[in-house]
Amino acid sequence: MRNIEPILLGKTNYLEYDLRDILALSIAEPGAMGDPGSILIVSSQGDFFYVDITYDQLSSVCPIVKDVKLDMFGKDESPIGWIPIYLGCGNHLFIKDTIYEQFQLGQKKKFKENQDILLYNIWLDIVLDCIDGKFNVINDKLKGVIFGQAIGDALGLCTEFMNKAEIDKLYPHGVKFFTDMYHDAHRKRWLAGEWTDDTDMMLCIANAIIADKGVNLSHIARNFKEWACDNPRGIGVSTFKVLSIGDYVEKPFEVSKLIWKMNRKQSAANGGLMRTSIVGILPCDIEKHAADICRLTHYDPRCVGSCVIVSELIHSLVYKSFPLSFEQIIDLGNKYDERIKKYIQMAKDGTIESLDLTNEQSMGYTLKTLSVALWAYWHCSTFEEGLQTVVNAGGDSDTNSAVACAILGAKFGFSSIPDVHINGLLYKDKLDDIIDRMIKFTSIGIIEH
Repeated sequence: MRNIEPILLGKTNYLEYDLRDILALSIAEPGAMGDPGSILIVSSQGDFFYVDITYDQLSSVCPIVKDVKLDMFGKDESPIGWIPIYLGCGNHLFIKDTIYEQFQLGQKKKFKENQDILLYNIWLDIVLDCIDGKFNVINDKLKGVIFGQAIGDALGLCTEFMNKAEIDKLYPHGVKFFTDMYHDAHRKRWLAGEWTDDTDMMLCIANAIIADKGVNLSHIARNFKEWACDNPRGIGVSTFKVLSIGDYVEKPFEVSKLIWKMNRKQSAANGGLMRTSIVGILPCDIEKHAADICRLTHYDPRCVGSCVIVSELIHSLVYKSFPLSFEQIIDLGNKYDERIKKYIQMAKDGTIESLDLTNEQSMGYTLKTLSVALWAYWHCSTFEEGLQTVVNAGGDSDTNSAVACAILGAKFGFSSIPDVHINGLLYKDKLDDIIDRMIKFTSIGIIEH
C-alpha cells in the first residue's frame, strides 16, 4: 500500500531518496497562493514529498528540477516528456506525459462534479488517482464514440433536411436540446431524445459482433435484414433497395454490387458511413472490417473509403498516442477513390458554410458527410461546439452529426459530453449495455469468422 501521508524532504533525510522516477512536480513562487516558494513532488509509487532543502540539494536527488523553467505569465518550459500546467497565482505544475491523458480525464470528471473547483486544489488527488488506475482513458473514449453517435443522431433530427432559412424560422435561438424539436410531418414519428436509423444500424453491427465475439458478416447482414423488415423509421433509399432483395442475407455483397451497378455506379449515399463508428473501436483489422461492412449495402468506393477513414480515425483517437495526420487521411482516401481527396481538403481549409450542406442535389452524399465530420474534428475545440455547429448547419444533419460526434466523442471522451444530452437520450440504458459488453470484448481482442 502506498504512503498516503506527505513526506518532508529535509536536510537530514533527502539523500535517502532517489527521485529520478517521478510523475508530478509542483513549484510555487515566493508570495504565491499556498506555501511561499514550496515544492511538492509525487513519485511514480505514489509517495509525495514536501521540500525543505535548497535547489542544489534537491537537484542531486531529483534532476528534473534543473530542466524546468518558470515564467511569471504561465508560459513555462519543461523537458521532453513533461507537460507544463500553470495553476495560476504563481503556482506551476509539471506532469509526466505518460499520465497526462489520464490527468486530463480526471480533471474533466472533477470539474463536471464541481464547476467552481480550482485545479490548484485538486491536482494532487488527480495524480494519485491516476497512479491508482481510477481513470481509464480508452474506455472513456470508447463510451464517447457510442454516446456521441447517438446524441448527434438524435439532436441532428431536429434540423434534418432543413435549410438555413427554415432553421432560423423554426429555431430562432438555434437547436440546443432534444426538447427543442419541432414536430412536423417528418419529425412527429420520433419522440425528443430518440435516435434514428443511423444508430439503429450501428447497434445491428454491435450486437452481431458481441454475440459472435468477432466480425461475422453474415450475422451483420441478417441483423440488417431483420431490422429492415420491422418497418424502421428513416431508412435510406439506397439501404432500402439493397435490403429489400429476397436473397440478400445469403448473398449480401452480390446484391449490394448489383444495386450499385443498376444505378450506373453513381450512387454513393452516406448510409454506410452513418453506422461505421462502432467499427473504429474494434481492437484490430479496422480497414478490412470497415470496408467489408460498408460493402454489405454500399458498394461504391467513395462509400468504402469514407467508412475506412472515419473508422481508422476513431480507432487512432481511442487507442493510439497520435491520431491520423492529414497526410495519412489523404493517403487512405486515395487508396479507394481519387474524388475523396477534394472533400478532405475542403474540410481542412474551408468553413462549414463552404461545404454547402443544404444543397438538395448533394445532401446525403457520403463525401459531404465525411467532409463535415472531418471539419468538426479539425475546427471544433469541444464536443458541444461541434454538436451545435453541425446540427444547426442543417442538411442531412442527423447523419452528419452522428458521424461528426462519434469522432468528437473519441477525441474528447465521454466525460466531455454535457449531462443534459446524455440524460436526455430516451434509451441510454441500451447504449450502456452495449458499451459494457464492447469493453469486455475489446479487452480480449477479436476473433475472425
